[in-house]
Amino acid sequence: MRFDAGVLTALLLSTAACRAPEREGVDERFNFLPLARYETSENPEGYAVDALWPLVRFHREGEAHGSRAFPLWIHEDDGEGEDFLNLGLLYWRTENDRTESIERTLFPVLFQARGPHREKFHVWPIYGVDRYGGPEAPARTDTVLGPILDWDRSDDGARSRLSLVALWPLFALFRNDRHGWVDEAGEATENRELHVAAILDDLLALVHGQRSQLVVDGVPSQEHETKLLHVLDLFQLFEHTRTDGRFRTRLLGLLDEPWSGLYARFGRVDERGETVEEWNHLFPIWFHGEDAKEELRVLFPLFGHLEERAGREKTWIVPPLLAHESDPARGLTAWDAPWPLWRYERRDGDDPGWHLRLLPLLWFTKRESADVEVILPLWYRIRDASSESVHLVPLWGRHREAHGAFERTFVLPPLWIDTEDARNGLDRTDVVWPLARFETRDGGAHRRVFPLFWFDREGDRSHLNVLGLFDRTTDADRASTLLWPVLGSVEDDDGRRTSVLPLLDARFVTGDAPVGDQTSVLWPLSSFERDGDETARWIFPFLWWFDDGDGDGRRHLWPLIGRDEEDGLVTWSTLWPLFARGSTDDGTRSRTNVLWPLGGARRAEGRATRWFFPLFYDRASDGEVGPSRRTWVLWPLFSRTADADGSSLWHSLFHLVRHEHDPARALTELSILGGVYRDRTEGTRTTRSLAFLFGYEREGEDSTLRLFHLVPIRW
Repeated sequence: MRFDAGVLTALLLSTAACRAPEREGVDERFNFLPLARYETSENPEGYAVDALWPLVRFHREGEAHGSRAFPLWIHEDDGEGEDFLNLGLLYWRTENDRTESIERTLFPVLFQARGPHREKFHVWPIYGVDRYGGPEAPARTDTVLGPILDWDRSDDGARSRLSLVALWPLFALFRNDRHGWVDEAGEATENRELHVAAILDDLLALVHGQRSQLVVDGVPSQEHETKLLHVLDLFQLFEHTRTDGRFRTRLLGLLDEPWSGLYARFGRVDERGETVEEWNHLFPIWFHGEDAKEELRVLFPLFGHLEERAGREKTWIVPPLLAHESDPARGLTAWDAPWPLWRYERRDGDDPGWHLRLLPLLWFTKRESADVEVILPLWYRIRDASSESVHLVPLWGRHREAHGAFERTFVLPPLWIDTEDARNGLDRTDVVWPLARFETRDGGAHRRVFPLFWFDREGDRSHLNVLGLFDRTTDADRASTLLWPVLGSVEDDDGRRTSVLPLLDARFVTGDAPVGDQTSVLWPLSSFERDGDETARWIFPFLWWFDDGDGDGRRHLWPLIGRDEEDGLVTWSTLWPLFARGSTDDGTRSRTNVLWPLGGARRAEGRATRWFFPLFYDRASDGEVGPSRRTWVLWPLFSRTADADGSSLWHSLFHLVRHEHDPARALTELSILGGVYRDRTEGTRTTRSLAFLFGYEREGEDSTLRLFHLVPIRW
C-alpha cells in the first residue's frame, strides 16, 4: 500500500511540474499547478507569477502591470491611462486619463462617477446628484432619500420634473413636469403635466416623432426629437396637464380619454391665455361645456340646456321625458315628450307649417313644400314638390311624379296595376303581375300572357311567340320563323334558308348567279353545295363528288372506282383501298397504293419511295450532292443506308452484324456480335480482333499479333 501511494504521488508531481509546450513570445515557463507558476516573456518584456491560481497573481507586460490577492485586493493598470482598484469587494475605483473619467464606489453607501459632460455623486440613501447634458444644454437631477424625492431640471429653466415616490414606470405618488420648446411653426410653447398617484403610467408607449427646439433664456438653441406618445394611463388619482395651448385636469381618471374620471376639466386657450374652449363634468351628475359654436349644461337626471351661438336653444326636463326646442333662425318651436316617440313642432318663415307624431301610430307633417299623413297600418299620404303617394292598404293606391306626367294606380296589388307616363307615351296594364302585361309606348308595344303568348315590337324589331312552339323574329336585316319541330326559316341580306324536320335543308343565296346554294336531304347523309366555282355532292357512303373549279377534285363511286386530281396528279382507284395508281403527264410525280396504307410507291421532287409493311421499305433520293438510298427488309433483320458521298452502312438484327464504308475517311469496318469480332481498315491501318483470343494490327510494313491480348508478336 505505501509503495503504491508513493508511486502515484510521484507520477502526479512529475506531471504537474513538467515544462509546458513552447509559446510565441514566452522566454521561460515553469508550472507546478495549482501551487505555483512562473513565466517570463521578451516581447513585450515582462513576467507573471501565480500562487494557488487564480487566488494570487503578480504580472507585468511592458507598461501594463497588476496584482491580485482574491478576494481582498485586485489592481489592474493597462499602462495607457486606465486603472482599476478593488478592496475586498467593498471599495472599487476606475480611472481613465484618456477620457478624463473616474468612478469610485464604497458599496453600498458611496458612488461617484465623472466623465465628459456627465457627473454623478450619491450617498445612499440620503442624497444624490446627476449632472448631464454638456455645456450646450446643462441639466441635473437631485435625489433625496431616493426614490422618495427626485428633482430633474435644466440649468436654463426650460424643463423641470419633481417626483415623489417615483418607481418609474410602475408608480409615481407625485410628479410635476414642465417643458419649453419651439414648435414647427417657430412659436415658443410650454407643456405642463401634474400627476398624483399615477399607476402604470408610460408602461405602454408608441413611437411618435416631433421635431422641436429647446429654449434657453427665450432663445431657441438645441434641436431635438420627442418620441414618446402615451397610449395607456390605466388609473390616475389626480392629473393636471397643460401642453400646446391645451389643458386637462382629472380626478380618478381612467385610460387616456380627456372626459373620463370622477371629475374632469379640459379645453384649450388662445395666444393671449384666454380660454376659448372648456368642458368639465362631475360624473355622473353635472356636465358643462362651452366652445365657439355652443354651450351645454346638464344636471342629470333633472335638467339639460343646449345653447348654440347661432340662436338655437334646447332644454330638457328629466331627459328624455320632456324637451323644449327653439330656433329663431328657422322660426322653429318644438316640444318632445318623450323623444322621439312624441313630438310637436311649428315652423314660421320661408316654409311654414307644423309637425305632429305619436309613434308607432300617427305621423303628420303639413308644410307648403311637403305633406306627410300616416295612420298605421291602413293609410298614408306623402307629398313633396314633384311627387305624391296615396295608399289605402291593401285595397287601393296611387303614385304620381313629375307634376302628374307619371301616374301609377294599384287595385289589390298585384292583381291590377295601371301605369301612364306622358313623357314617353307609356300606357301599361299589368294583371296578376308579372303574368299578363298589355303595353304601348312611343315606337313600340308589348303584350304577354304567360305561358301562352308573347309579343314585343320596337322600331323595326319584333318578336312573336305562341306556346313556345311558334316563334317569329324580325329586324331591319334579318327574319326568322320557327314552327317547332316541323319547319324553320331564316332570311337575311345573304339569302334564305329553310329546314323541314331533319329531312330537307335548303339555302338560297341572293345575287345574279345561283352561287352559294345548299340543299341537304337527311343531312349529313345527302347534300348538294355550291360556293362560286366550288361544288360538293355526296350520298353517304356511296357517292362523293368534289370539284374546286380549278381542275382539282375527287369523284368516287365507293368502293368500286374513283378518280382524284390534285395539282396535275391524276389517280385512279379500284375497290379502294385495294388498289390505286396515278401520275402526272410529265411523269415527275406518281403514286401507287396496294392495300393502302400497307403497300405503295411514291415519286415526287426527285424522291422515290416503295414499301410493303412490314416486309420491305426502300427510299431513293436524287439530291443536289448526289443520290442516296435507305433500304430495310423485315426490320430489324436487315437495314442499309447509302449517302451521296459514297458512304454506306448496313446492319442486321440491331447491329448483330454491322458493315460501314466511309470514303472520306478511307474507312471500312465489319463487326459481328456487337464487336466480338471486328475487322477495321482506316487509311493504311488495319486491325482485326476476336475478343479474349487475339488482336491483329497492321500499319504500313509493321504487323503486330497479341494472343489473348497480352503477348505481342511483332514482325
